[in-house]
Amino acid sequence: MPNALPARSSTALKEWSAVCRAMAAGSQTVLLRAGGIDDPAGRFGLPASSFWLFPTRHHEAASRLASWATDFAMEAGCAGGPAMLTLMAAVESVHWIEHEDQLPELASLHVLAADVVEQRFGYRQPGIAAVLVRIWRREEPHLVEETPDMAGCRSWLELPHPLSTDGMQPVLPDDAWEERRERFFLAVKARG
Repeated sequence: MPNALPARSSTALKEWSAVCRAMAAGSQTVLLRAGGIDDPAGRFGLPASSFWLFPTRHHEAASRLASWATDFAMEAGCAGGPAMLTLMAAVESVHWIEHEDQLPELASLHVLAADVVEQRFGYRQPGIAAVLVRIWRREEPHLVEETPDMAGCRSWLELPHPLSTDGMQPVLPDDAWEERRERFFLAVKARG
């Protein structure tokens, strides 16, 4: 069982809207990230053990999703105005994947197209962070206006105000979560 959620949090990770929808549906439980511009030593870092998911369309396209998951991009559609934050990710485990032959083992735990994962794996230096997260959802969204400091190609955001996690419920029931968790640990230990 992941750590308890904090009562409030102002940390958010920008993630494609389609991926957020897949996480809300229980279809994705792993984040695959290479190091970004702001990450030390070129490796993806986690500033918190739980964080809000901030939906974005920056770099998003249906063609960048697995063929079975393109409906998540279509469902996300076009939207303007404030971001609706309803999802929080609680980190269960982080593994740095150094061998490309492990990537197919993770395919059932995310909605990204294989070429996107390979591109992330090869960015700057070979390797990618596989982050197992349990997703929690609240029915009433927090509306957050994107400020100029939050715009652009960046992973982590500090929200203007900490947001309450009251009323959050896990997206996946415990038995389904345990099954995904087991698949993750088998995948990160596998070598082709």
